[in-house]
Formats: sequence, C-alpha cells, structure tokens
Amino acid sequence: MDRKLFVFIVLATIITTLVWIGGEVLIIWVLKLGGRASVIWSIIAVVGLISLNVWRSLRSDNNKNNRNW
Repeated sequence: MDRKLFVFIVLATIITTLVWIGGEVLIIWVLKLGGRASVIWSIIAVVGLISLNVWRSLRSDNNKNNRNW
C-alpha cells in the first residue's frame, strides 16, 4: 500500500469518527431524537467512510507509471 494512501485512510477514519461522535451528541443530547435516528446516522457515517476510502484507493493519482526506475 502506498504511504500517501495509508495516511489518507487513517486521517479520513479519524475525521469521520469525530464527525460521527459529534452527530451522535447532536442527535441524542441536543435534538432528543430516539435510537432509530442514531442507527441511521451511524449507517450513513460508515457507508460514507467506506465509499470515500474505496473511491480514493481505486482512482489513480496520474496515468504515469509510478515505479521509480
């Protein structure tokens, strides 16, 4: 795995976790919504993170050969 991709995945996971926790606090303590909203929010956060990471890992940074000859 490319170091740049690894750093991206780790940072994206940390940021998504912080956004997810913020959403949970907002849903439960501020908006006083039930568990169903929390489950939907969790699914959206996980699917979003997985989609972002898969998209980033499958796209190529450029069309050139990345080998260092």
